[in-house]
Amino acid sequence: MTVTGTRGPVVVGVDYSKAGAAAVSRGAWEAQRRGVSLRLVHGFVAPEPDDVRPGPPYDDNELLIAAEERLSEIATTEVSSVFPGVTVTTKVVAGSGGLALVNESADAGLVVVGARGNGGFDGLLLGSVAAQVSRHSRCPVIVVRPGRERGNGPVLVGVDGSPSSADALEFGFEEAAARGERLVAVHVWSVPALAARTTGTVWSPRPRSARAQLDDAGGAVLDVALAGWQQKYPQVEVERFSTHGDEPARTLLKVAQAVGAELVVAGSRPRDGSTPVLGSVSQALVEHARMSVAVIDPERIPVGSVS
Repeated sequence: MTVTGTRGPVVVGVDYSKAGAAAVSRGAWEAQRRGVSLRLVHGFVAPEPDDVRPGPPYDDNELLIAAEERLSEIATTEVSSVFPGVTVTTKVVAGSGGLALVNESADAGLVVVGARGNGGFDGLLLGSVAAQVSRHSRCPVIVVRPGRERGNGPVLVGVDGSPSSADALEFGFEEAAARGERLVAVHVWSVPALAARTTGTVWSPRPRSARAQLDDAGGAVLDVALAGWQQKYPQVEVERFSTHGDEPARTLLKVAQAVGAELVVAGSRPRDGSTPVLGSVSQALVEHARMSVAVIDPERIPVGSVS
């Protein structure tokens, strides 16, 4: 079963913000290239009865109809006129946008949601909808930064040798091939994590050669992880980095900034907690990246989805 092989629709969260518009554009492009339908979803929360609002009286039904009309307008002006051939449907769901998208992800091939803010490690708070969806979606998720919805640049994938990062690599190769961009595979090592994976015991290399030994071991992780994918996608140029980092998310984002990555792809921690590196940083990437981020969880990839 493959990450990109599911035929479910691309589901996009629409909240009428700049981030939401970026998600619509990215989602429509993804649906067009995959040959699947696009589903625009808006979570509708009715105002509290005691809300004090100027203007004439209103009722929930009128507001719901207005929300549906606005969503249909977006489907026409931002999807059908720009991405001809994409079948687009709209859905206004009662309740919060985050919960609506998590529920819609059950039969989706991909969920796309916008992120508020510009990213960075300066105390930025990720929008609650994007945070909820990236944690709980039942299929792969792309969190899009405004202005980065379909920019040029390589696809960076974090690799730690786990099944989760193998699925992330598949997703990354497919995205890079679709854009004609290169793929940057990055392995971030630290002494305890790499030692445990390499030998099953605590490994203390000789001080003088520690860096070289760990770099070689990290390179071996990349060699094994990339072997099959480079043959499957020979048209994709691959660049490799094996580097030390005590804070893997920060290190991955430094490399992403240096190479001008448009998309960072990471696996998510399996429920048994066995992934030592990527599972602990995928949410940090979503929260702090200045570029779009895809989170792939092999335990949540839908099976047998149809559009």
